[in-house]
Amino acid sequence: MGNLLLLGQLLWHMAPLLHVSGAISEKILTPGNVSAVENSNVTLQCHLSVTNAIVSQVNWNQCNRVTIAVYLNKEKATVQPAFTEKVSLAAEYGITIHFLRVNDTGDYCCEFHTFPYGIYQGRMFLEVTETSEEKNVWKNFLYIIIGLVLGVFLLVCFTVWICRRKKQTQKIQVPPHVLEKVSSRSPGKECSSPNPTTCYSARANMASTSNVGDQEECDDGHNYFNILQDKGHRSRSTVVQVG
Repeated sequence: MGNLLLLGQLLWHMAPLLHVSGAISEKILTPGNVSAVENSNVTLQCHLSVTNAIVSQVNWNQCNRVTIAVYLNKEKATVQPAFTEKVSLAAEYGITIHFLRVNDTGDYCCEFHTFPYGIYQGRMFLEVTETSEEKNVWKNFLYIIIGLVLGVFLLVCFTVWICRRKKQTQKIQVPPHVLEKVSSRSPGKECSSPNPTTCYSARANMASTSNVGDQEECDDGHNYFNILQDKGHRSRSTVVQVG
């Protein structure tokens, strides 16, 4: 009789553990997957669906890896020192994570310690994505890099084109000894050089030589006329004196 009584008491104390080994996930309501953008805040909450259970403690952790916060009841709770600047308490046993970073992505678990049913655990996944502004910055940076590469390429092409043009211009220029030979030709002959610049230079030299020659001839004729006039004047003066 005593053994049966002892066995009954043992089963009564083990009833919460047997209940926990059943459908635990059906007793905790969670949002499942949560998405948030970087530098924002997000609140994580779990709700116990067992209405007649007495909650004695609620723990938040990164799924049995690191403890984040502990609720002794709704009015009394503590945040672990490593998360005091990152996490704050929220209503209904929840927690709020501030200034999210991409490395905050991961699994978060809540554990409800109840009487007389034992421990219920809920699980959710938080995904933190980059902000659209940061994505736009990376896109603009990529466009700038592409623009710089194209600009350098066009500058190189333009420089090569200028160098080739200079070389072609140097090839067209006529050497000085060719110009001297052309300038020594007679004025009546036509220029047979294919280069218009050479012909023009030769014609200019010939025109200058002709002008100088004409000027010299005019000067010689004028001087000769002056000498004759002076001699005639002297002859008339002598005749007048003799009479």
